[in-house]
Amino acid sequence: SDVCSSDLFDYSSFIFLGLTTASAYWEDSHPSLDHYNGGNAPFWGYLWRGFLDKTDGTYQSAWILPTLLHEDTRYYAVGHGSKWKRLGYAMSRVAVARTYDGHNTPNLAGLGGKVGAQAVSTTYYPAGSEQFSVLATKFAYSCARDMGFTVFREFYPDIAIHILHRNP
Repeated sequence: SDVCSSDLFDYSSFIFLGLTTASAYWEDSHPSLDHYNGGNAPFWGYLWRGFLDKTDGTYQSAWILPTLLHEDTRYYAVGHGSKWKRLGYAMSRVAVARTYDGHNTPNLAGLGGKVGAQAVSTTYYPAGSEQFSVLATKFAYSCARDMGFTVFREFYPDIAIHILHRNP
């Protein structure tokens, strides 16, 4: 639970939430919000829904489902080997987790948490946002974001040392 709380309320989470909310707002990602609000959806309409999406998804995929399924969904960087091997490993972690015993297993908790978050989101998005294509697109974006972040986490020490000239 402590991991979830720190993920949700860290300042960087709010920066990320602001960026993703602004992107969704400017792209009018949920046109059904326009009809629901009688015109252009206010930024606030996107912001609070984005916060609930992030909160629910984090609790489901980082705490509830991993506990029930005995999966460790945290990312552990390899840090050595070829760049291609490290890239492949980092990208695979969206679909592969470790059991409590250290064996690889399908990341049912991580992927299931994303699906569960989409299911819950149908309760607070207006009609039209619950179409399968909308939910599938949100799920795909969530997987792509996770993949991007794991790749970044894998290579950040290299970036810090060789580009930023810092000790990570």
